[in-house]
Amino acid sequence: MNVNNNNNNKNNPNNNNKAHDNDVDLNRSNNDDNFNNNSIKESKLTTFKKQFHELEQQRLQSKLEKRKISNEEQIDQSSTTTTSEILRLINNMSNEIEERLNQILSVDKEKIKSEFDLLEEKLSDINSITTLNSHILTQYDIKSILDNIENLKRQIEKSKEKNLPKQKLSLTRKKPTANKASPTITNVSLSNNIEDTNTPITNPDKEPIFSSSLISGFNNETLHYPPKENNINNNENSINDLLISNLNNCKIYLDMKFLTALKINNLNNCTIIGYSPIDGSIFIDSCKESTFVLVSRQLRIHYCLNCQFNIFVKSNPIIEGCKEMKFSSFNSYFKQQESEGNNQQIDYSRFSNYSFDLENNNIDTDKWKMVNDFDWLQSRPSPNWSILN
Repeated sequence: MNVNNNNNNKNNPNNNNKAHDNDVDLNRSNNDDNFNNNSIKESKLTTFKKQFHELEQQRLQSKLEKRKISNEEQIDQSSTTTTSEILRLINNMSNEIEERLNQILSVDKEKIKSEFDLLEEKLSDINSITTLNSHILTQYDIKSILDNIENLKRQIEKSKEKNLPKQKLSLTRKKPTANKASPTITNVSLSNNIEDTNTPITNPDKEPIFSSSLISGFNNETLHYPPKENNINNNENSINDLLISNLNNCKIYLDMKFLTALKINNLNNCTIIGYSPIDGSIFIDSCKESTFVLVSRQLRIHYCLNCQFNIFVKSNPIIEGCKEMKFSSFNSYFKQQESEGNNQQIDYSRFSNYSFDLENNNIDTDKWKMVNDFDWLQSRPSPNWSILN
């Protein structure tokens, strides 16, 4: 019976095929399970790697941000510290000047002039420190410092008038000047609201002066500085200050080696052209309808009306109480003159000797148009000045 069954199984091919199919299905099922298990493992591994990568990126980003914040805080602290040190230094210097002024009566009469010279030198140092650090000082700080300088300057002048010995009066009569009478012209009022007045800018009783330190009282003149009879500016370590004041319809050519400071006030319809640098500050006050072609470290302009400035400066120009001001570069003036057939040669080595690079683009090239208007603290441009086309 068993034999027959076995024989039947052997002789029945269908039974053999079914058995084979069952074996294949079992193997396939096992393979599918293995594949699914492997896929699940790989998926979990991929997910883990992805999560790890994201966590690592977050950790790195957080580290970088902390380092950036730390660096920024260090920079801010450094800048604040530097600014605080500068303001503290200037404040100490100002206090020292005031203290020495208060003690001026205790100074020997023979030494009192030297004491005033020392005070003025210290005041000049404050101005130089302010100029050199104007890029990190706020407009408010700069204005406060410059106002303080003007106040100390007035105190020194008053003290000099009071305590310096008076010069003896000369009994010689001055020669009358026929064609140098001072005109009555429109002057600029020293107020924030610039108004025209009929105040004469010069005293008709005074003779015009043209010296190594003063040009004053001329009308309808063209002058070349320095005077030929004065051999000045040969010593580069000497202090050479020039005051130009009370001129009408004049043209002044500055052709010296250099000046340490230039002060200009009370000019009408004049042109001042500098062929050499002012290795310090320029202060311009109460001028009208005039043109200034100058190079300096600092430029401050007070109460001027309708003036043109072709300048190269190492700090932002400052205006206060001014209207209708026009600014352009120093070189643009001579390019314009050349286009009009008036070729004027410039010796750029005179300027480069004092670190004024007028031939190449540098950090100071465009400072002529970075004007600070102390009367205009709004974000939109000041209406008191414009760029000259």
